[in-house]
Amino acid sequence: MAKTSVKTFHRFPSSFTVLTVLVLMGACLKSLTPMNDAVFVPGAGFSGFWYSFGRIKSLENAKDQNYYCFSAGCLAISAHYLDKDFESVADTALKIQNSWRVGSLSRYSVATEFVDTLLSSTTTDDGSISSSSSSSDSLSRNGSSDLAIGSDSEVEEEWLSHVNVLTTTWYGGVKISVASNRRELREMLLKTSFIPFATGWGGNRDGELDGGFSLLFHPRCRKGIFLPPTLEMLMNILNVNMGFETVEKLYAEGLKG
Repeated sequence: MAKTSVKTFHRFPSSFTVLTVLVLMGACLKSLTPMNDAVFVPGAGFSGFWYSFGRIKSLENAKDQNYYCFSAGCLAISAHYLDKDFESVADTALKIQNSWRVGSLSRYSVATEFVDTLLSSTTTDDGSISSSSSSSDSLSRNGSSDLAIGSDSEVEEEWLSHVNVLTTTWYGGVKISVASNRRELREMLLKTSFIPFATGWGGNRDGELDGGFSLLFHPRCRKGIFLPPTLEMLMNILNVNMGFETVEKLYAEGLKG
């Protein structure tokens, strides 16, 4: 009787298996990197900003700390160092939100407008954006503009040395930058907050984008702000239309820690 041969086919590992192995390898390599005596502040968009803004204000000696941050986390740190209070920042955010609602401001310009107002030292008496710092009329499609953000935008400020901004390079690596003046910080904030076709037009901003995409490669820190994985937090990460009640609640939760 003739023998039948049985062929054995070797299956390739699934993409999920490969991804899991890569993540575990990355985690192992990260555990070998040096620990920084600093506070890690993550992003998480609009909702993450308000929680982190409150959380940073609750930290002891917050202005004496060193920070590694990305996206909204860097915005929250900057707001604290610039002595912005909740009411003024919330008022600014609501004005920008209203401009977006009525169609005078593109969704891709919301982040730029907020950053320019946050860093600007020239505002009107009612807290709105002055003509010298308003960016909505001169923005290009990728959200870039050449604006004055105050006469002192190129003056070196000591507090900037405490803020290490993390961005993702176009090939997936992480870049750590420290600004020497507000003009440099502005560009870093726009890069680390750039989410393709969500907060900005296109795939990246000058070869860099939101720092969250390279999270696995971020430096390790002794302390950190951990965002609560609540439904409210997750649903409002990219919600430009977030209501004031939600903003106030997230900020209050951050204050409580």
